[in-house]
Amino acid sequence: MRYVCVAIILTLVVIAAILGRAYQEQKNRVGTAEWYMTGVTTDSVGNVENMIYLLPYMVKDNVSNAVIADYLSSCSSYFEDVSHESLGLYNLTGDARYRYFSSAMDNLGTYFNVMSNKYMGLNPHQGRQMLTQDMGILMNITKELDVIVRERGGRDMTLEQAERLNNLTAELFNVTAMMRQALHSVEQLANQTNQS
Repeated sequence: MRYVCVAIILTLVVIAAILGRAYQEQKNRVGTAEWYMTGVTTDSVGNVENMIYLLPYMVKDNVSNAVIADYLSSCSSYFEDVSHESLGLYNLTGDARYRYFSSAMDNLGTYFNVMSNKYMGLNPHQGRQMLTQDMGILMNITKELDVIVRERGGRDMTLEQAERLNNLTAELFNVTAMMRQALHSVEQLANQTNQS
């Protein structure tokens, strides 16, 4: 009976050691992945800031519509990649900052994609008008990103900063929707006047 108890205890100790080691290895893998992905996202904050910052100069200096459309498309792809990286960090850590940052990058990616495809491609004049209209919000986004980079080197943005950034990028859709409605109303009036 004593040997059976000793055997059971030794078996439990071995199982506990194996499970403890497996847990530690998994924790190390997650920690390494989190460290890598945090670094990628950190670098991305500065890149996103610079990409948006360049846009008003392109519009103001009358860069061709094709170049602006290509630039918007490239930015859109980059923002979507950053969104996926941040979402991966959120899935690893459960930290809401990464979810908000992912959402903000997704908003930017969608906005730049719509501007590239729909407005710059099909109606360049309307696209330039809309970009000009949205410059204030885009510059506010750049300022928020600049604060994150200056204060923290792009690392460890606060939850409040991530939420503000997400809210700012969501404003692009509100302004764009209003501008679209206004342009549509003007086009309808012009069509009615032409038919009369």
